[in-house]
Amino acid sequence: MSSFVLSSNAGIPFFKILCLSTYIIAYGTEITTETICHLSVAYLLIDCLLLVAIISPKKLFVNPVFPTLPWKIPAVFPVKVTFKTSTKKTAKTQTKKLNYTFTVAKASVALSGDSAVAVGNTTKLTTTKKASDRAKITYTSSDETVATVAADGTVTGVKATITAKLTIGKDTATATHEVEVKNYVLSTVGQSKLTELTATVTGDTKNLKASDFTVKNETTNVVYPVSKVSVDSKDATKVTLTLFSELNDAANYDVTLDGTTKSFKASDGKVASIALDQATIPYATETEVKLVSKDVNGVVLKELTTTDAASDANYNFTIDTKGNGYTNGSKLYLNKVNDTAEATIEYKTGKYDQNGKAEGNIRPNKVTVTAVDLVAVSGFAVRIDDSGKSSFDKATNI
Repeated sequence: MSSFVLSSNAGIPFFKILCLSTYIIAYGTEITTETICHLSVAYLLIDCLLLVAIISPKKLFVNPVFPTLPWKIPAVFPVKVTFKTSTKKTAKTQTKKLNYTFTVAKASVALSGDSAVAVGNTTKLTTTKKASDRAKITYTSSDETVATVAADGTVTGVKATITAKLTIGKDTATATHEVEVKNYVLSTVGQSKLTELTATVTGDTKNLKASDFTVKNETTNVVYPVSKVSVDSKDATKVTLTLFSELNDAANYDVTLDGTTKSFKASDGKVASIALDQATIPYATETEVKLVSKDVNGVVLKELTTTDAASDANYNFTIDTKGNGYTNGSKLYLNKVNDTAEATIEYKTGKYDQNGKAEGNIRPNKVTVTAVDLVAVSGFAVRIDDSGKSSFDKATNI
């Protein structure tokens, strides 16, 4: 839609003309009497005393209506306006001829989106500029044999240049975006444990090897080899990297896979919180419960059983069954559903200030561990008990 205004200094009452795709509407603030305005053979009933007509050039328009856009932009054409200065029947009719310049912003388009996609996967490109809601966007690939692009900009294949073409009438604009398809694309990486990284990878991840990854300290350029790669059984894009060495120096590290590099900052190794890895366990089942310490960003620093903590001067971890079961080494056994045990967990830095006051300690915390039905823990409703256990709830066991 475009518009132009004829003001009172043109010698006629103020009014505005809107140029739409199929017709012209003329309206004004000083004109109130209803009449009929005529444009070619199209008739519009509006509140005005105006007769609006296009004088020339007629080739700009499709009779009897306006096209979406003139053939040439910008276009200049004269407009004849017939009006009355008064609503009285005796008022004289006057006619003015004025020029109207029709201008439209030059068509433009830009493409944005990922520059890499894994084999067998897709990525979607989007246009960030569009000159008109009526504009038509088409996508083409530089080589259909190695990459295809759908009408909505979704790309599948190997390396190719994708071109987006915008068309408005006879006006066009193009933009290109190169998309390289790799065997794997590394999207994110972060540290989950001192010797463990979690990454998001697209591609056929089941074929990933430890040697496919490079982990390097950005400052020292020292490379830390990956010992093992694990892929989540439910989500193949979730990949875990196990390192030979701990990363606890708060340094920045680069992880590279198939030419794509992502960075993360390593843990500083300082304990910010301690907790149990689980507060519920299956009843009548020996279950290992661990104390877990984390840094301020949630990176796991240590996982200790009661046996481990007994030989670590920085941690205290004990479990009192309250007569509801027993402990067997690092494992806890509770007789029946809703039985509880109480764990005591504590962290000590072994550091003191100049006044002899301990620094950075996490005082002893009491944590309750509750026995539940197996279905509440694992989602499986059927259980088979160990016949060698002398204490169990016969009413709830199969």
